[in-house]
Amino acid sequence: MKTDKSNKIIFRTFSLYTKVKYLILRIIALVCALACFYNFDNNPIVTFIAGIFFLIFFLFVGDSELVVYKDRFRFCFHSLIARKKAEIPFSELSSFRVNGSFGLKMDVVSDASPIYLHDPYNIIEVLLRDGTTKHIKTYIYIDKLRKASDYINNHIPLTTKSR
Repeated sequence: MKTDKSNKIIFRTFSLYTKVKYLILRIIALVCALACFYNFDNNPIVTFIAGIFFLIFFLFVGDSELVVYKDRFRFCFHSLIARKKAEIPFSELSSFRVNGSFGLKMDVVSDASPIYLHDPYNIIEVLLRDGTTKHIKTYIYIDKLRKASDYINNHIPLTTKSR
């Protein structure tokens, strides 16, 4: 096993509520897809379309995670099919900012209220040394993102920080 200090996880964050919520929704979608395909003979067109819809939902819904190491951070989105991963060393960073107000309270309220139409999320803004900016939308709660942001900004090499 590799014991390199750069592989030691300093901070890992994700939304447990969102992870559980999506797990439950994925189980429901899988059950609905199986029920649609089981009842295919009753109405083939409608059950096929509904089954495909629930199957696509099952395969593509996922959650995100931010992992901070000593010298880099990694943002991952996990679903059964769509997997996105961005790993950026601190030496390539100029700044790391988080914007938004999405937290546990807003997550629960948006799930419980049928009139809450806007899709809440937080944005991670990563400014690289080469001048490019990356924006990452995430459902990780803002308080957890701020902790990660504080650590990352305190460990960006001084020669690369934006003025």
